Amino acid sequence: ARPDETDFNSPDKNAYSSTTVGSEIRFSIHGRTASIISWFAWDREVEEKDRSDEDRPGRASCWMLGKEEEAVIIDAKTDFNGNEFRWTHVAKDLSTLNNTMVCRLLPETSTAGNNFRIFGFASANL
Repeated sequence: ARPDETDFNSPDKNAYSSTTVGSEIRFSIHGRTASIISWFAWDREVEEKDRSDEDRPGRASCWMLGKEEEAVIIDAKTDFNGNEFRWTHVAKDLSTLNNTMVCRLLPETSTAGNNFRIFGFASANL
């Protein structure tokens, strides 16, 4: 899927990323379920002293267009000793096959950072 519009940048085309609070990205999804694949980073306290806020993991809110009240909050910080990709389920049992997923970078964060990276979206007609 390609984004319909985006405030997220993708200079290397490996991920859509943003450090700007309020940035949004929208993707067309075909299917009855929708998920996002994003990057989760280890943010140990010892490393935080050497990292700028832009390098620290942040939080995003993702939902299906018109259903912001059903948003899923994704915190990109992990306690795992390393970095990892994670698959987060955003919606299921969608009433139509063609939908739009929206993700917005949130001001609230668990690390004082706002870095959020999206590597992909997935859908299925289940």
